[in-house]
Amino acid sequence: MESNRIQLEFSKTLTNLAGNRFGRTTFGTQVKDKFDETKINVAVIPDRIEDVATSFIQGFYSALSENKGKEYALKSLRLETANSQTMEKINFSIEVYGI
Repeated sequence: MESNRIQLEFSKTLTNLAGNRFGRTTFGTQVKDKFDETKINVAVIPDRIEDVATSFIQGFYSALSENKGKEYALKSLRLETANSQTMEKINFSIEVYGI
């Protein structure tokens, strides 16, 4: 299936993403209007981001999860980064704590 890549943008001084509210806000302002239900949406986190907290991930996925279910949210939206350590943290967080 084709993907819809959405490049997330954050302040140049920000290196960590944390907070449920910040995750919700980020989804709402940067992803919601670009979300394509016919494709796999890939939200690309800049590689300078060193850490993504579970709270951010849960907030980021919350609108989709609450409206369409967790399975739909995980199948239709992925977080991605070129920073391998951050990507490992994201995958671990989703696997252990869910969304």
